[in-house]
Amino acid sequence: MAYKPMNWQDFISSNWFKYLEPDHQAIVRTAIKLLEKQKDLGELEDYSFIIFLMAKVYEAFIKKYLLDSGLIDFSLYKSKRFRIGRALNPDVRKNQRDHWWLYDDIVESCGKDVGDALWNTWLECRNRIVHSFPEEHTLFSLAEAEKKVLQITETMEMAQSCAIYNQ
Repeated sequence: MAYKPMNWQDFISSNWFKYLEPDHQAIVRTAIKLLEKQKDLGELEDYSFIIFLMAKVYEAFIKKYLLDSGLIDFSLYKSKRFRIGRALNPDVRKNQRDHWWLYDDIVESCGKDVGDALWNTWLECRNRIVHSFPEEHTLFSLAEAEKKVLQITETMEMAQSCAIYNQ
């Protein structure tokens, strides 16, 4: 994914931003303000807190996207048991693939690029930020945080370009 400088106006005029609920739009604005302010405050050792904000938005986006696509119903959308990571994981064993495994449905409707982007962004920008794994990189520089934020936003934009629910 090619790095490009952040532009606040691009964010607020994007399809993915308009698709978000108002409270999630507020989280995006907060993350951007934090990124902008950090450049003036000096280097911290870790900026994963900024990525985490956007990961929270990404989770909300995915749930709404799956609901609007008809791939999940409202009760599953509201459920605390629904696991996005399992639903998007292309490596779920064949004997464990059930109606809650949605990777194949996304690939069928939008292509492998979209399915893989949704999964890889979940894995890299949510799981590896929220969880700590032995011997894995856990500190993120400001530049790395910006790249992760851009990965999240570009993946949401990609998903919006294939709005399953519009098909």
